Parts: sequence; C-alpha cells; structure tokens
Amino acid sequence: MMGRRPVLAAGLALGASVLSGCGLRGRTLDEALNEAAGNVDGVTSSALETVTGAEFQRAIRGRVEISAARREQVLEIFGEVMTALVDAAYAQADADSEGSRVVGAITALSSDGEEYGIWDLRPDLEQSAGRLDAVLLSDFAE
Repeated sequence: MMGRRPVLAAGLALGASVLSGCGLRGRTLDEALNEAAGNVDGVTSSALETVTGAEFQRAIRGRVEISAARREQVLEIFGEVMTALVDAAYAQADADSEGSRVVGAITALSSDGEEYGIWDLRPDLEQSAGRLDAVLLSDFAE
C-alpha cells in the first residue's frame, strides 16, 4: 500500500504538468509555436513562450531572428511568422480560446540587429487596441 505523501506528490506533479502546458497531449504549445516560427523561410531562430499575465491573460512573448536586413523583407517574413503562429495555436487547442491569446510582446530581429515589433508590422492595431499589450493573436489570422 502506498503512503499518502507519494500519492500526494504524484498528484501535485501531474497537476503542475497539466497547468504548465505539458499535459497529456505530448507537445507543448511553446514547442508548437517555436516549430511553426522556425519552419518559415527566412527565420534563423525563435525563442517564444506562453505566459500568464497580471490579469490572467494568456500571452505569447519572445523573439524571432530573421535572416533579412531590409525592412520590407523583415516585415514580410514577420507577417508569415504571425500567420504560422495563429495556425499552430489553433491546431494545438480550440480556436475560441487560442484566438484570445495576447501577442504584443513578440519582436523580430533583423540580420543587421534592428528590432521590429507587432506595431511595425501592423500599425493599425496599436490604435484600435488602445494598449500595447492587448493585440490578439486572432488579428493575424488569414
């Protein structure tokens, strides 16, 4: 017969893994997002993660590095990355919950070191959202 402590510890470990996104599905959303970004032509690396914000918002933050240097090329690739992230998030979970994920903290770094934010890609979103951290992933769905 097992004691209470090992059973409690096992239950806590399982609960923590489910809450952290490691659940029973195998791949985490973080892995799916980084794989999707990495599969876009022109992306040299990605470091994206999902977090819970101060108001319990689910958010994606991080950076993708892009092999292009010209602004137009960087923004084109960045746009493709954002579309790929929408697809990956929707494939990993239901569209109703994943579309509400906040993505204001994703940046693209060009090969010459210039950093671009979501609002370089879509300046219209800054004015419509009203907050720099409240752009929704669904805004990049095609």
